[in-house]
Amino acid sequence: MEEFPKFEEYVLKNKNGMQVRCTNYGAIITGIEIPTPNGKIVNVVLGFDSPLDYYRSNIPYFGCMAGRYAGKIANGTFEIDNKKYHLRKNERGINHMHGGLKGFDKVFWNKSSKSDLSKGCLVLEYESKDSEEGYPGKLNIETHYILNDENEFFINSFATTDKTTIINITNHSYFNLNGDSSGDILDHTLFINAKELMAFSPEGNPTNKFSNIEGTPFDFRNPKSIREFVESKDEKIVKVGGLFNLFIFDKNGKVNASLQGNKTGIKMEIETNQAAMFVYTSNFLDALGRKGFAYKKHAGICLETENVPGFINSEDQSKIQLAPNETFKHLNKFKFTFSK
Repeated sequence: MEEFPKFEEYVLKNKNGMQVRCTNYGAIITGIEIPTPNGKIVNVVLGFDSPLDYYRSNIPYFGCMAGRYAGKIANGTFEIDNKKYHLRKNERGINHMHGGLKGFDKVFWNKSSKSDLSKGCLVLEYESKDSEEGYPGKLNIETHYILNDENEFFINSFATTDKTTIINITNHSYFNLNGDSSGDILDHTLFINAKELMAFSPEGNPTNKFSNIEGTPFDFRNPKSIREFVESKDEKIVKVGGLFNLFIFDKNGKVNASLQGNKTGIKMEIETNQAAMFVYTSNFLDALGRKGFAYKKHAGICLETENVPGFINSEDQSKIQLAPNETFKHLNKFKFTFSK
């Protein structure tokens, strides 16, 4: 009989009836439940019925913390101070993706004594050993999930290392603000404060080059429906079937991005200290979720705040390095409101 480690699920609540559910496996956000003005409870992230289902699922990265390095690393190799490191290749056996075969999404995190669930605070800790998945340095990371009475949900991560290493993490929740079993997100309204995209190499790997998107279908600075984007005749959009792009944030403006459900009126605003956000409209999703509901293409949207993965193996690599005398900080605020 198969044996499993002990799964724990934690619940954060506020005075308005909003709840956030998390599990120690993968630091996964298993639910964000929003009470609407008409008394209905809407779960705005896709997910499964129990924490064990995430362990068993072959659907990658549902709701997890992805790392030690979010995004793709071409050929699974990089250099620090002229020393080459070889990471485990979990993307077609060619590249390293989202931390490798056993990244932060597939390990058990520990609940910290810093946690205070009665005050809406959960802190999960993980020690990534030196050479884990091929990365240099022992990395100690903690992620703080905080829910306040203004319906603001914070995902703040901090890390230290004993050897210079690279780090670029993200949360990989799939959002549907109409509800996780409501269908697709095509009629959601999306805003992204960005006028540049990260360019990919001919092989499809991230680069440190940016392209201007002003006046193109990729320009979301004037909020528009995802359907308007998807139904564009742009060949890049047609090929992928939706959004699969890293947006580089403009420095002006406080809100980096927002998303609004057309049926519920739930609006989510995102503020972050990160340079970019990878946006994925679940173009290839096919899974059975809560209560057997079928999650199909465009059932959710990932809004993955992160640094630029293409900085690796370039003159910009210092931007994604962490030295022993530094503390890595990844800060995010998700504010939920209602708008007609």
